[in-house]
Amino acid sequence: MRYFGSWLSRGCLAAVLLAGNAHAGTPFLDNFQQFPPGTLLSPTNYVPFVGASVAITNLDGTANPTAVVATNFSGSTQALFGPGTLPYSEDYLGFPAVAQTNPVVTLSFTLLIPAVQTVGHFGGFDVSLPMTGGGDNPLLLFNDDGGVLVFTNQASTTPLVLPFVQIGSWSGLQNTVMTNVLVLDYSAGTYSFSLNGAVLTNNMPIPGYFTNLFDAVRVEAFESVTNAGVASLGNSFALGNVQVSVPPSSTNQDVSQYTPAAKGQLFDQHTSGAPTLSATGFLFQTSVTGTGSNTILGASVQAPGGSNIVLSLSEPETSKFKFQALFIDQPSMDAVFTNGNYLMAIGTADDGTLTPALTVTGDAYPNAPQVLNFDAAQAIDISTNFVFAWGSFTNGTTADVISFEIDDGSGNTITNTPDLGQPGQLDGTATNFTIAAGMLTAGTTNTGHIEFIKVTASDTNSVPGALGVAGYFAETRFSIVVGTSVCVFAISPTNATFDATGGSGGINITAPNGCAWTATNNDSFITIDSGSSGSGNGTVGYTIAANLSSDQLTGTITVAGQTFIVFQTGVACNFSLDLTNASYGSTGGSSNVVVTASGTNCAWTAVSNSGFITINSGASGSGNGIVSYTVATNANAIDQTGSLTIAGQTYTITQAAAACAFTLNFTNANLTADGASGDITFTANGTNCAWTAVSNDSFITITNGPSGTSGTGNGTVTVTVATNTDTVARTGTLTIAGQTFTITEDAAACIVTIDSTAANFPAAGGSSNVAVTANGTNCDWIAASNSGSITITDGTNGLGNGTVSYTVAANTGTARTVTMTIADQTFTVHQAGATLDFALTNVAQTCKTRIVKRTSTTNTTCAVNFNLAVSNTGVANTPAFYVLIWLKQGSVFNQNVGVVFLAKRVRALRTGKSTTFRIRKSGINGDQAGTFLFVTDTANNVLASAEIPSP
Repeated sequence: MRYFGSWLSRGCLAAVLLAGNAHAGTPFLDNFQQFPPGTLLSPTNYVPFVGASVAITNLDGTANPTAVVATNFSGSTQALFGPGTLPYSEDYLGFPAVAQTNPVVTLSFTLLIPAVQTVGHFGGFDVSLPMTGGGDNPLLLFNDDGGVLVFTNQASTTPLVLPFVQIGSWSGLQNTVMTNVLVLDYSAGTYSFSLNGAVLTNNMPIPGYFTNLFDAVRVEAFESVTNAGVASLGNSFALGNVQVSVPPSSTNQDVSQYTPAAKGQLFDQHTSGAPTLSATGFLFQTSVTGTGSNTILGASVQAPGGSNIVLSLSEPETSKFKFQALFIDQPSMDAVFTNGNYLMAIGTADDGTLTPALTVTGDAYPNAPQVLNFDAAQAIDISTNFVFAWGSFTNGTTADVISFEIDDGSGNTITNTPDLGQPGQLDGTATNFTIAAGMLTAGTTNTGHIEFIKVTASDTNSVPGALGVAGYFAETRFSIVVGTSVCVFAISPTNATFDATGGSGGINITAPNGCAWTATNNDSFITIDSGSSGSGNGTVGYTIAANLSSDQLTGTITVAGQTFIVFQTGVACNFSLDLTNASYGSTGGSSNVVVTASGTNCAWTAVSNSGFITINSGASGSGNGIVSYTVATNANAIDQTGSLTIAGQTYTITQAAAACAFTLNFTNANLTADGASGDITFTANGTNCAWTAVSNDSFITITNGPSGTSGTGNGTVTVTVATNTDTVARTGTLTIAGQTFTITEDAAACIVTIDSTAANFPAAGGSSNVAVTANGTNCDWIAASNSGSITITDGTNGLGNGTVSYTVAANTGTARTVTMTIADQTFTVHQAGATLDFALTNVAQTCKTRIVKRTSTTNTTCAVNFNLAVSNTGVANTPAFYVLIWLKQGSVFNQNVGVVFLAKRVRALRTGKSTTFRIRKSGINGDQAGTFLFVTDTANNVLASAEIPSP
């Protein structure tokens, strides 16, 4: 049973042809168009369109000098061979530019044979190959009696003794242009041949006496047999469009065709009436076919909803992977495989993983194909062509496909129409297919298959060079009987299911008496124990081996042309890892873990259980796989251990600690001269990292802070910086956990003072000094006179301590007060005027002490006596004025110290005149010795002063 066979590619030929169409290079091409009709094709070599040269050899010499000429057949220019004088042999050799060794070689050519000769005649048109040790022999012969023959594995230079089998007939195609394709797979040691798109033989062994070298196109008109009874009678042959194509050696194309999803209905037709739906009449399938062996490594399909389908290898020679599932009804199938987008993952040898996708939608199931001449197909006469007719493909168009196939009792394909995408395929409007006379074997019962294919989605872009299709199909299976006996077979049951332990079973066969049948095992895990052949009713006994894989197995037994399907579940999934642990240094690294599963459908996941381990790829998978991970750098000074959970297994990773490292929260501080206290916090990359804290300068002190002066791990150090009394900024450091912490402290502000702020001078003037005191040697200052009567003689500026020397000029006018500015401070000079002189004379003090009886204390009272002389020494009279007399002053007058005890009016004095006042101040409490009397004008300018003596 083919089951969507057109899309799945029946065998090697279809896969090779598709690969050749997509990738083939053409080392040879000759279509004879350079010769006008009637031109003699002599033995002279010439260059074809593609290739090195062509040689035409007339082996009967001068007997037939014009035997090969160019002539027209079916509107195109072809080369005509014969007829000549018997016996004769005329060879055509076309030489490719490079001989081909071990590739897949496709030889195609058109051939016209005007008529069939007498049955039993031996001669015709053959295709030959070079033999080991030299020479060549035919592989394929279009015999003049209408048969297509192939020769089997026995070398001989005499064609009559070569064993041969007839694989088909061309008799119904006489006087028409036949398209022929011969595919030689030297690497596999097999060949296939198709005539007008119908495959006559597939994967047949290349006879061992041929070499693996294809050095020339070797065809000949062979009419040289002279044996009685089978002698050659002569014929004519027209050859055209000779082409050799091979896949280029540099190709990396791995996929020829793929079907992400196809849904179909399976029917059986046992009578001339309508077909009936099979017991398990609904089939879901997905497949992918490669360009050769080992080109596809594996494949899976993700169905809508996320379920994953793993395909199994079914044809190693083409790397074909497929998956099929049978169902009793459409709801059961749709529940598992719903309509929607099917994403395919194809692992290839050269192209990596390809991920094409196609959508099945619309439930566009075709109608069931029905054989209209079913009864006639049960008694076929092999002596004539037979036309199989079927009912129309409802709404079938030229975009749809119809596939027809005939299989023998062992399930081997006898003939079939070209596959989907191949030249000559039947489209959806076809209603019949003709098989040539002699193609079927008399007395045999065969199985026919008609399939209507509705392609709802196709893609030639996602996988360049490959055809992708998806859609719906309907297939009808029916019997074909050659001869007069009609044998109809039925089997019961049609399928069985076994668990992983396997088991045994039986298949009952119902058939008319005399109807022979065979039972063939199609899968290695199934063994036929009994009933491998028989006739009429019978039973086939079989055994299912234990399934050691977790994959579900599907296999078949072909019984009397019927397919018996076996389903077997897999064992529980088991997983193992190539390693269970790894160790890394502190810098980390990357590596892989190899997962081995007991079955390709065993799903697993990989999860990191630790933050420092990251899974790069392989977080999930089915079957065997690889998990790639990365271990990050360990910045901590403590060893760490983590793990991955892969397919339920624990993979442990240990990582060495990093060297201890410390980081201060800041590395410097700038302070004012006042100093300060504060905390310095730092972190360690491990709690076991020891540290100390040390001050490198005396003005910086480490106090007993939260962490003291030593510890482990993170810490906080409390630091006190003393006040900077110096006027120069300073910098100091601490060493904390090997790190340097820098403290910069500002300089103290400069403070500059003077020893006095005022001085008194007579009208005659004089000189004096002011001492300047600074708190730093870098403190600068300046001294400036604010009056012309004061001259600074030394110390106008300086740094640190210093002295300002000055001179007060004579005053020829009235009393005056002037100033200097020294270090931003005001120094006042009081100078008497030149018109009046004041003097205190005869200053004396008397005191009395008495006892206060009431309080038993003593009380001393004193009196001060003095004279105040005022003289007018100027040149003008003075008016009357007042003076103030101050008591209890220090040596320097200060209006805020002491008291004014007398305001004395001095009358007007003429020039040269003077006056004297006798003054007594009594009732003074306490001895006034050491204090001063001052006489000032009303503006507090000092006019005279004297110290009060002891009593």
